[in-house]
Amino acid sequence: LNIKNAYSELGNILSRFSPQFAALMYMPLIPAGPQGEPPMQIKAGIVDHLGSQIIIAQSINDPFSGADVTWPETSLIGVAIENRSALENSLSLLHGKLLAANNPDATRQFLGHTIYLIDFQGFMPGLMPGAGRPMQNPNRRQIPIMPKYAFTVTDTHLIFSKESAVEQALRTLNSSENVSVDSERWFNIAKSSIPSLVGLVTLQNDKVSGKYIWSEMRNLSEQMKNNGSGVGGRAGSIVPKMMFAQAGFDLFYFGLLPEFDAVKKYFGLSAFYGVSKSDGFTFEFKYMNSPD
Repeated sequence: LNIKNAYSELGNILSRFSPQFAALMYMPLIPAGPQGEPPMQIKAGIVDHLGSQIIIAQSINDPFSGADVTWPETSLIGVAIENRSALENSLSLLHGKLLAANNPDATRQFLGHTIYLIDFQGFMPGLMPGAGRPMQNPNRRQIPIMPKYAFTVTDTHLIFSKESAVEQALRTLNSSENVSVDSERWFNIAKSSIPSLVGLVTLQNDKVSGKYIWSEMRNLSEQMKNNGSGVGGRAGSIVPKMMFAQAGFDLFYFGLLPEFDAVKKYFGLSAFYGVSKSDGFTFEFKYMNSPD
């Protein structure tokens, strides 16, 4: 993915529908400074310094049982960069002027990198009163505390995730140990099932994600039974709620489901990829049996 070309094409498409919206893509994020500092635009200040790779990795903490207020899923986004110094200068300015204005504690040094903290919780009250505070909502379900998010810039990637995940990524980069997802057996099996050159790829260990969803469905039934409500589930877990919200929780009783060990043999690995060809695009989805 050529991010710079994609951004320009998006601007061209928007200009055909609404030149006003297209113009927003090229407006300064930060106006010119009083000392003659040039304005900062998103394309010149950020997009032009990005590379051609976007990586999204998701992990699930196991065990994830219990009804405590947790965020068991962690997603980390890495965007390849071409000019670390220029990009970090722009992001530092954007963070200090807009994302964390007048908050000197929103940046800190960690293993030779600057971690920039983002307080999404500060943006939530206007959209969701009570969000981010351990209080009870009208349905008597505890609202989860919003985790702290952050980003940092390395020599090769712009990394964004929860603060703890960003720290862990930097520890891994500074570690002398050979720690990589390539050492995972399931990953190598799934990767070997796709072409060596692809434009888009998703590899997933469905045994892990299946166990999580299975656990959440069973937990929904416990919540429904204890609260006498058709809405339940561990706070911070939205997948089962999204799956069954339209049909109604009262139509399902997941307490009858067996333990996951009884069905785990039916969950394996999956791979989805897309490639571009002269006559269009080709996409393929593969499901593989568990390596166990």
